[in-house]
Amino acid sequence: MGNVNVLFSCLPQSPTSFDATPSSLIEEAKALIDHTRTIWDEVALNVKPDYATFENTIIPIVTDENQKYTRLRILRFYSSTSPSKDLRDASNSATSMINDADMELYSRVDIYHLVTAVWSGIHQDRKDLDDESIYYVEKLHRKLRQNGCGITDVGRKQAFEQAQKRIQELVKQCAANLHEDTSGIWLSIKELEGVPEKIPAQLKQGEADHEGQVWVKTKVPHPFKIISHAKSEDTRRKVYYAMKNRLPQNIALFRELVLRRDEVARLLEYPNYLAYKTSDKMVRTPEKVINIVDEIRQRIRPHAVKVANELLDLKIKDAIARGETAEDQKLFLWDQSFYAGIKLQHESKIRSTISEYFELYHTLDKLLELLGHIFDTLFEPITPEHQSLLGDGKPLVWHNDVSIYAVWDTRKSDEFLGYAYFDFFPREGKYGHGGSYATQWGFTQPDGTGFYPSCALVMNYTKLDSKPVLLSLVDVRKLFHELGHLHHSLCTKVKYASLSYIDRDFVEAPSLMFEQFFWEARHIKDLSYHYSYISPGYKSVWLQENNSRDQQPPAQLSDKDVAELATQGPEKFISRENYNLFSSYFDILVHTPATHEELEQANLAEILNKLQSDILAMHGGEALGDGWDWSHGESVFRMIVSGYDAGYYTYVL
Repeated sequence: MGNVNVLFSCLPQSPTSFDATPSSLIEEAKALIDHTRTIWDEVALNVKPDYATFENTIIPIVTDENQKYTRLRILRFYSSTSPSKDLRDASNSATSMINDADMELYSRVDIYHLVTAVWSGIHQDRKDLDDESIYYVEKLHRKLRQNGCGITDVGRKQAFEQAQKRIQELVKQCAANLHEDTSGIWLSIKELEGVPEKIPAQLKQGEADHEGQVWVKTKVPHPFKIISHAKSEDTRRKVYYAMKNRLPQNIALFRELVLRRDEVARLLEYPNYLAYKTSDKMVRTPEKVINIVDEIRQRIRPHAVKVANELLDLKIKDAIARGETAEDQKLFLWDQSFYAGIKLQHESKIRSTISEYFELYHTLDKLLELLGHIFDTLFEPITPEHQSLLGDGKPLVWHNDVSIYAVWDTRKSDEFLGYAYFDFFPREGKYGHGGSYATQWGFTQPDGTGFYPSCALVMNYTKLDSKPVLLSLVDVRKLFHELGHLHHSLCTKVKYASLSYIDRDFVEAPSLMFEQFFWEARHIKDLSYHYSYISPGYKSVWLQENNSRDQQPPAQLSDKDVAELATQGPEKFISRENYNLFSSYFDILVHTPATHEELEQANLAEILNKLQSDILAMHGGEALGDGWDWSHGESVFRMIVSGYDAGYYTYVL
């Protein structure tokens, strides 16, 4: 690779600017909607079904769609990442406008008849169309049909459209409640015994009536730090209850959401929503999904029970040491991560300091280097100074914490691939989990040149003022996973932007595969590097925290240590895989009722809690006399509110 200045002078496409205002987001959304409507109106006016071709019908639609996607996903992206509430609100409003317009577009029977004519013609005579163009027509035809264009009864069509619109409203409101969640509970320092001192020190300190307490946010991922370390079972239970019941306003919304989905599926003459959704996925049928998940459950069950029993044994020993009886002990959901941590400490002396070998930015560089060897990619950071030059004074990131990279394909004389963004730290109103988000999809422009994609990695690590951000093994594995999505987005080459959106049950496959690299000893060793060697400042931090007495640890983990980690790694994540299995089953159950009336009568909280207790082999609040609806985990189940509805099973494939 050449000099950075030379590289930037060769950029074929400037990064997008993030200088939107609330009013500009709304105006841009209106402009996109109006332009698309005009294109579709012209096609419908000028083309009759008997003369509909790929050129006169599909090309105008897809050309507009390609250009629209250069902005559409960015308009939506503000809602989950912008530090400005006004911008987040405007983004949500713009998204609602676009969603409403899309429902109107894709329910147009006149366009459906034209696309059907093209689709039928292709199947009779493929002519000179390439496979990608044929696939695009098939996807467009299916989308129009699944948006009710095949419904001929006027009353049913109206009911379908009303249900679809309500689904959009429910998803928007549930997601907004999750993003804007500021809930939490006050805990005393005594209740936080066992939690590393640096964690309470970072929390909001109480005053007046809350003197001597700290405010623990219950929005994920904040509670896990407490649940994983607090010695008091009461504290763990209190935080877990608060976490699962933090959004009571979403309980009714989620219930209506699954009911509306079932209604839509039945209006389209599918037996249930899972059948409707899988018809457009790789598996094609709900029976295949259920068979796969059942088989995985059968295979993983013995391992899950074994792990649960081992954790219960640890809890019993802990109770006996406190003078309690073994007979009274049960393993609860809020015990799992705490005793799993104790188990790992017993098994390995290096576990307590393992995160010191995985400082965030050094680990990121090493992961990008590793993936670069696999994919022949190179990530060049664009410094704030270069951003100022490239952006002509306009901001190229949405927050000062965000970094941006230009990404290159080193196989082809440094061919440009696109832009990557990294947004690592939590803030109010931000998406609360970790994920990869394609902000722009690539495609082939009419002149044959490419429009290059961009993708953002959005995580929520705790930011420390002058101390290193250290990652656990779970964090490193998750980072590797999301970098897999990012590479997938940037390396995708398509003629039509919307084909970047692959079948949902394949989307996790590459990243789940990438995770496995981390359980090879040589990769663990290569990634490991003790933070005290990164800079003099970090060395001072380490010396201060260790009272300047201890000898500086080895720069890398030893061969023995990495061999142990590689061996124990897969078993360590049995609990995670089992949780994904439980989540998949709940997603399936609420989307496959035998009748609509059955779903109307269903107690969703009870279904979730019974399923969770059974599959995870742990107790919940029902064992304390709080009934099976002791928590409302369904109300905070972000993934099946939007994105993985009737599709969570992809995480266990």
